[in-house]
Amino acid sequence: NPPVMGARPPIGKQLADLKDAYSRPMLLLLAFAFFLMISMGLGANVAFPRYYVRLHGIPMHEATATIAAVTLAMIVGSISVGVLLRGGAKPHRLYTIIAVIGFAAGVLCFWPGLGMPGHTVAMAAWFFLTGAGLAVIMATLPVVAEPERRGAAAALINQAGAVATFLNPPIWLGLAEGGHWSGF
Repeated sequence: NPPVMGARPPIGKQLADLKDAYSRPMLLLLAFAFFLMISMGLGANVAFPRYYVRLHGIPMHEATATIAAVTLAMIVGSISVGVLLRGGAKPHRLYTIIAVIGFAAGVLCFWPGLGMPGHTVAMAAWFFLTGAGLAVIMATLPVVAEPERRGAAAALINQAGAVATFLNPPIWLGLAEGGHWSGF
């Protein structure tokens, strides 16, 4: 019998599809890339406020308002990637460029001698690149997921994000609060 539109496959089939997603190298790489992007974003939102309060001697509400405002750069980053992909940019090359520049922006976000205006620009770049990176990942998902396993592939990506959300706050807060960035 052909599958009925809108009918759910049995739970055993759904679990088998999910297990199969774990064995696909391209999906695992995409999930790892998503893990890294969520880790960066979480680190920014968790660690930046306290770090900037301590570094710049500003009130918490000023630090969080600044960070909230520059977070909107993610929207511009994702739209920019949409335009570039539509123009024929290769996702893997685009992601590599985003990752390298994003790393540099991330270092600048925590560079103690940069000053508040410089940190704000670095954060805007960080968030722009985070939005761009997430857009590349989401655009790549349907390409690397087989049509019949897209749900399992999306679940794998979401699981990577959940693990990043679980693991990263103590790491980032420990680094920011412990002053380990002073080596820069």
